[in-house]
Amino acid sequence: MAPELVRLGLPATIYLTSYYCERQFPVFDVALQFVLSQGGAKTLDLTSLDPALGGKFRLDTVSGRDAACDILQGYARRLNGQEAFDLLGQITLQLGIHLEDMVHPRQFHLMTPAEATEIARQGIDIQLHTHRHRLVTDDLAVVTAEITENRRRLERIASRKLQHFCYPSGAWSPKVWPILERLGIVSATTTAQGLNFPGAPAGAQSSDRRRVCA
Repeated sequence: MAPELVRLGLPATIYLTSYYCERQFPVFDVALQFVLSQGGAKTLDLTSLDPALGGKFRLDTVSGRDAACDILQGYARRLNGQEAFDLLGQITLQLGIHLEDMVHPRQFHLMTPAEATEIARQGIDIQLHTHRHRLVTDDLAVVTAEITENRRRLERIASRKLQHFCYPSGAWSPKVWPILERLGIVSATTTAQGLNFPGAPAGAQSSDRRRVCA
């Protein structure tokens, strides 16, 4: 989309997760949500993935998919990129989905560092989205580390200071607002719709510019 946005003179921002940009694994959280909703199987047996997870979950109900998704996302936070990719492969195998069909067209991949550098050169705004696309609100030290590392890597791509932030998967908490303020974050946007009011914390505000999360 970048060439067309530039041609039309439309401002746009890419909130970029640096880990998946550099490593080129599918973004686990987003890919997981897709396979749980699109898989042919009606149930997912988490015991087959790890006995500690336990239980079967119905995938033909929103509540069942959400419950399975929450458990798997929490489990994957302890894994590195390759391990999370292998876990996704086990899940897709059980659900009758060919993982290669998602990998080769880069359906759930982010742009490469070279691609991000090129669109930044063309005038597309690059901003913060955590390093590993996670916001562990019960460990605020991790929140600080995620944003700091994301900023360090993306500022090399954007060649300037970055101060806008998008919550990964739209998940937010007032617990992180003091951290965002301390890190000099000017705006933090999520998927919730609503109005911003004078005096609202920066962590609760969406920017008034149209933004694309990635």
